[in-house]
Amino acid sequence: MINLDNFDPRKKNPPYLDSPRSLEACRSCGVQPEELLFRTEQEFKATLRNFNPATFKDRYDHFESKREQKLRMCQEQREKVIHGMQSKSKHYSVTGSVQSNDGGEGANATMVEREKRQLEKIKQRQQKEIQQLMDYEKKMEEIREQNRLKEEKERDREAARKADLIRKQKEADHLRALREEEKRQKLEKEFEEQKERQQAEFERQLQREKELKEAEKQRKREIRMREEEQKQKQEEFHAQLVKLQEEQKKEAEKRKLMMEQKDAQRRQYLLEQQQ
Repeated sequence: MINLDNFDPRKKNPPYLDSPRSLEACRSCGVQPEELLFRTEQEFKATLRNFNPATFKDRYDHFESKREQKLRMCQEQREKVIHGMQSKSKHYSVTGSVQSNDGGEGANATMVEREKRQLEKIKQRQQKEIQQLMDYEKKMEEIREQNRLKEEKERDREAARKADLIRKQKEADHLRALREEEKRQKLEKEFEEQKERQQAEFERQLQREKELKEAEKQRKREIRMREEEQKQKQEEFHAQLVKLQEEQKKEAEKRKLMMEQKDAQRRQYLLEQQQ
C-alpha cells in the first residue's frame, strides 16, 4: 500500500497513492496526489506558457518549495486522520451496541456535510493558489522590469566603461608608440655611435698592425745587417788569422834557414879547425 510516507515522488505512472488515510488527508488539504510529484526543470519548463530564462530558476524554486510545503501539510493531516480514526474506533467500541438506524442516517448526513466542507476548502485553496500565482506573476513582472532597467543601466555603464577603456587604450597606444619611436631613435643613434667607434677602432687596429709590420721589417733588416756585419767581421778576422799564420810560417822558415846556415857554418868551422 502506497501512503504519504513511502510513496515515490518521482513515479511517472498512477496510482501514486492508494492508502485510504493518505487519500483522505489529501482531500482534506485540497491537494491532488499529482501535485506532490517531483518535476525536473525540463518537465516544469514544459508546463509553462511563457518561458523567461531570466526568471525561470526563481519560478522553479518557488514551485518546488510549494510542493514540499503541500507534502508536509498532507503528511501532518494524515497523522491527524490516523489519530481521529483511532479515537472514533474507541468511541464506536463503547457505543456501537446502542446505535440505531437514525444514528446511521445522521452519520451519512455528517459525511455529506464534511464532503461539502472539503470541496469548499479545496475551492478556497485553489482560489488562494490562483491568487498567489497571479501575485507571483505580477511580482515577477515587476522584478523583470527592474532587471530590464538595471540591465539597461548596466549596459550603458558598460558601454561608457568600454568607451573609456578604448580611449585610454588609444592614449596608451599613442604613448607607447612615442616611447617606442624614442627608443628606436636612441637605439639607432647608439648603433651609429657604436659603428663609428668600431670603425675608428678598426682603423686604429689596422694602423697598429701596419706599424707592427713595419717594425718587424725594420727589426729583420737590423738583424740581417748585424748578421752581415758579423759575417764580414768573421771573414776579416779569418783573413787576418790566415795572414798571421802565413807570416808566422814564413818567420819560422826564415829562422830555420838561418839556424841551418849557422849550423853549417859551425860545422865548417869545426872541420877547418880539425885540419
